[in-house]
Amino acid sequence: INKMFSVECGILVLCAVCFTPSHHQKVEIFTAERFLNSNDLNSGLYEGEVKGRRRFEETQVPHGQGTIYYFTNDRFNRHNYTGSWMNGFREGNGTTNFKDGSIYTGEYRNSLENGAGLIRYSNGNELEAEFVNGKIEGHGVYRYSNGDQREGFFSDNVLDGQAIFTRNDGTTVIEKW
Repeated sequence: INKMFSVECGILVLCAVCFTPSHHQKVEIFTAERFLNSNDLNSGLYEGEVKGRRRFEETQVPHGQGTIYYFTNDRFNRHNYTGSWMNGFREGNGTTNFKDGSIYTGEYRNSLENGAGLIRYSNGNELEAEFVNGKIEGHGVYRYSNGDQREGFFSDNVLDGQAIFTRNDGTTVIEKW
């Protein structure tokens, strides 16, 4: 801001003139490819929509739809995530593919599994459950590839209390975990 002062007839007149440098750009959403390495939850090669200034990579954060390909040393053994991002965090719905062949599809908040989700394991089994801060918490149903299923409540990723085990022939057993 440039300020100009003048005195006219004993009255101080203040004029402010604002000008925008030619290199200044507005924040916008556009497609880009970037390396992310800010934390364990989101480190890898990102391709997709970002929010920021085009010429200033340090201002760009994943925002919108995108895919991250995790580094090979990812401590969570993830291969990639595709889905919604908000201000640099996995947020909304998405899918994570793990190196062992398992696939999580569901809701995310603050880059963690949070809300309803489904894990499909490479052996054909699947778990449909509620997730809180990346852990299985609350009601869940584990379905085996042979048609059996186990239903109960989870606490900190572990089945806790009574569970209903139903065999594929319809036989039901109440279990204590």
